[in-house]
Amino acid sequence: MSASSQRGFTLIEVLLATVLSAMVALAVASLLSTQFSARKRMRERADQRSLLGAIERRVRADIESLVPPGGLYASGVIGEDSVASGGGESLLSDELATLATSTLMPSGDPIPIGERDQLTLAVWPAAGAFGVEVPTGEGALLQVVYRIDDDPETEERGLVRVVQRVRDLTSGTEPAPPEELAPEVVALQVSFFDGEAWQTTWDSGGSDTLPNSIALDLVVAREPDGPGKRGKLLTYRIEVSPLTARPSRRPEPTR
Repeated sequence: MSASSQRGFTLIEVLLATVLSAMVALAVASLLSTQFSARKRMRERADQRSLLGAIERRVRADIESLVPPGGLYASGVIGEDSVASGGGESLLSDELATLATSTLMPSGDPIPIGERDQLTLAVWPAAGAFGVEVPTGEGALLQVVYRIDDDPETEERGLVRVVQRVRDLTSGTEPAPPEELAPEVVALQVSFFDGEAWQTTWDSGGSDTLPNSIALDLVVAREPDGPGKRGKLLTYRIEVSPLTARPSRRPEPTR
């Protein structure tokens, strides 16, 4: 056997092979990391769309089941304009609170993280099972309230939905607890279209009308999910027209 056929790898060849192997390993790791990050972002966006879609379906169902104002218990719509008070718990991290002060929405307005509006609706309840009667002392209508819970004394956080009978409950009966819809929703701004302009408040009891449209602007907070990551603030609008709405200003008769 010749000497040339017994020659092993030189040090340079070994080093080159090691470098090439390391480069291939780094390329594979980078590709896998990119794919993992892309899948994670897609999953987060899907979860977010699912959450916001569920909230919109719930809000839409309630608003489309509104009871027109009039009668003993039908209050229609009450919209209260309110902002966060000093006694409420902060629903944002310091990082996102700072981000909110330096970020503008597409309209040019600042992100309304301090809005704590409340929307109260008189709603027809869904049909119950045949033969099931309304408990004594309760009415046939529901009062549904959407608001932001930042009370440190309660367990719920973020957007909650509170449901109770419009009539007073019987003595000793506890009201239903709030339903926590999304702790990620840290602010709620509600506005009402009267046919000519958007209003910040509404009282069907005083105007005897429903707004032509109701808009809920939600602020959604996404906290950073790891070191070196940045959180995000998103806004989402739900706009629904009550099926029983009528113009708040009737046209003047012609002469």
